[in-house]
Amino acid sequence: MPFNEKYSFTDMPPHVQAAFKYKHDKVLLHKGMKLYRFGSDQTLVNPRTNLLPNWWSPYEAYEHDPGWEQKKNFARHMNISVRELARVLAALPEQWSSAEYLLTATLSVDIYAFFGNFAQQNTRQPLSQWDQQRRPGESIAHIRQAKTNPQPINLPGGGTQFYIPDFNQFYISSHQFTSYKMFEEPKFR
Repeated sequence: MPFNEKYSFTDMPPHVQAAFKYKHDKVLLHKGMKLYRFGSDQTLVNPRTNLLPNWWSPYEAYEHDPGWEQKKNFARHMNISVRELARVLAALPEQWSSAEYLLTATLSVDIYAFFGNFAQQNTRQPLSQWDQQRRPGESIAHIRQAKTNPQPINLPGGGTQFYIPDFNQFYISSHQFTSYKMFEEPKFR
């Protein structure tokens, strides 16, 4: 029997339910599937819960998600960093994660997850502060306007995510951390 089969979406805490935009589906992820997420450090297991993070994205194309490589290519084409693209699509405020590391993990078991689009999130940080932390040319256009509009903004979301309840290290066969310096190839004009 696959793990997490017992859960329904209504069993999830309100903050988890609110993190999904529009609809969500309970999906079965298969052994061998590769997932990724961004993190602030190289910590695999949360020391408070002894669990892996719950929020992940598909590394390979999955349903309407193009996967990691296509997102990297899109960011390169748009002349923005993949971290900035992730912040917008994944609605990932900087106070939640610096996105300094990319964590990939391969499932060792079949496991259920909830799949859907990210809902928007508020940055809770004035854009002028957000923009000052960026290298010239790295931010998207509306972020560059921060100096004239120092109001907090909502990151629109819309990218896809998996939420995996009770996800622990025994459910993965391998994992790897990669510094953003190894996967970023910004092309500034």
